[in-house]
Amino acid sequence: YQRRVHGTRMEKKKRMLVLFDVNKTLLLKAQKKIQGGREPDKVVKKQVYLYIRPKIDALLAPLIIDHSIQVGFYSSMRKETVLPIRDALLEYFGLKEQRERVLIFDRRLCPEDIFGDDPWGTIKSLERIWETAEAKKEGFDKTNTILFENDVKKAINCKDNLIRMIPYDEMDVVHSIKEKEETSHIYHEYMNKLIEASPANVQQYLASNPLQPSITKYFEQSTEQLIKMRLQREGSKDEVKETEKEQKYVYPSAIPNKEEALMAMHKAMEEVTLKVEE
Repeated sequence: YQRRVHGTRMEKKKRMLVLFDVNKTLLLKAQKKIQGGREPDKVVKKQVYLYIRPKIDALLAPLIIDHSIQVGFYSSMRKETVLPIRDALLEYFGLKEQRERVLIFDRRLCPEDIFGDDPWGTIKSLERIWETAEAKKEGFDKTNTILFENDVKKAINCKDNLIRMIPYDEMDVVHSIKEKEETSHIYHEYMNKLIEASPANVQQYLASNPLQPSITKYFEQSTEQLIKMRLQREGSKDEVKETEKEQKYVYPSAIPNKEEALMAMHKAMEEVTLKVEE
């Protein structure tokens, strides 16, 4: 893995904390094999199947081995669930010896989503991360923290530190989309430039240097495509698949037709989507 690793000058400055959501960001976690999809990349706890996001190592691996960066997995799952997933992911990329360099921030640091319909729903809170002993020791705060998250509703309170990821879900396991897989390299190059710039405040950098419009445009297109495919596949079924429960979109059973479903989805996304172009 190649990266322009910074030398002594960079190491004297505060390190950067780069947090990753896990499920649907780095990989897809499923309780059973996905019908019609490829074989799982890893199996943990005998019944948890991991479908690792293609080419995500292009983004993740260089960050882990860069000593100016502290990587963390920030998940609504419990630590005992995330630990074997972290270890399996790093082993898959040949980075097993680096696992202690990846911190885990679990469900205890995720506030309840009081506005959501899911009684178990949570959102992300960087303030809670910054209050941990690990963050205080390093001086991590709003000026040097990045969050990669696929669900903008979960990151509603973190939008100034957010890099929005295109979700990786069941449909991607079944239908591989080359253009979507290549976005991992776009995120990688973006982080390269950010680290090279060494901004005093990452919030200001993110606001002044948005991701390529093409990546956010593709996000909107792929979201619409996924909604259409789910409508066609599920029809009027009331039951939401286990692997889709965390996704906060409106599902077919709640909306009478495709047009209204798409309009409702876009309205919800517009309320929380980061501004891409000035």
